[in-house]
Amino acid sequence: MNRFRRKGRIAARGAGLGALLALCGCAAQPVHLDSEVRTVGAEQAYIMPVPGSFAITGVVEQRHGNAVEQKIFLSTDSSLAGSNVAKVKLFGTSNQHRFAENNLRFKPLTERQIANDVHDAFPTVKMFKSDFFVQNEYGPFGYAMGRPSSGELCMYAWQQIRAQASSNPFNQTGALQIDVRLCKAGASENDLLAFMYGFTITAAVDSPGWNPFGSPPATPDRLGKTGDPIYPLQAATVLPQPAPVAAPAAAPVRKTVRKSAPKKAAAPTPTPATVPAVTVPSPGGGGSAAASPAGISPDIAAQNASLQGIRVPSPACAQAGSAASVDCP
Repeated sequence: MNRFRRKGRIAARGAGLGALLALCGCAAQPVHLDSEVRTVGAEQAYIMPVPGSFAITGVVEQRHGNAVEQKIFLSTDSSLAGSNVAKVKLFGTSNQHRFAENNLRFKPLTERQIANDVHDAFPTVKMFKSDFFVQNEYGPFGYAMGRPSSGELCMYAWQQIRAQASSNPFNQTGALQIDVRLCKAGASENDLLAFMYGFTITAAVDSPGWNPFGSPPATPDRLGKTGDPIYPLQAATVLPQPAPVAAPAAAPVRKTVRKSAPKKAAAPTPTPATVPAVTVPSPGGGGSAAASPAGISPDIAAQNASLQGIRVPSPACAQAGSAASVDCP
């Protein structure tokens, strides 16, 4: 009986020792799985807008194995579905969780990738990509403009900041990807572009080789270099401008016709009595009163009858020597 008790005590001690050794070999720091995505204060945002433009309303940060991603939400007065947001991806960091496998893939800018990003940001708006070469203090960037049916102006802008390739793999590493979605009622294209020219990058990686901005230029070379912003022409716009509207035709002027008082009828002018035509008898022919036209008064007919006996001499009778051949009275 005592022998069985002694064996049980030895077995219990061995099991306790084995459990202690197992705990010593697997001891590690606790892992908080919910710490990969968190909200941070506005003062920890990786980019800061120009004071007085768009206020930061919230920041959501997600840590990856090789990068940190932030979504910086901005104030908006747009009625279009979606938020004003600036997305910042900072590459070149290390994750404190050794066993994390959530690396963020770095995507170079291509026309297809840009078209997909613009469509994802504004699926219901027709966007027009700018063909102007523009750059801010950190290098070149691109943008597209669109106007939804609600009337406000919207912009999608993108910028990738990455140092040029170097033979030294530990020199000038890291990259920044910035994507901005903005809508504002009553804004112009220059008003929205002011965000891209005025923001400040406030983040960096504590590593000697992390420098996505590259070496500062020795001379102020405008194209593709930092420190020399290039603005589009003030009169140039991306959105097509509407055709000028013709001035409306003037309304026809209605003439007011004033009715004058009715004129008094003029007194009828007395019509003179019709005088019958007097027939002058032919010098050579006779006639009687009966041959007179009808309607001649008897007095005039008698006068005509008395004149029938009068003969008018020929002009040849007045000339000398002509009376012999002419029958003169």
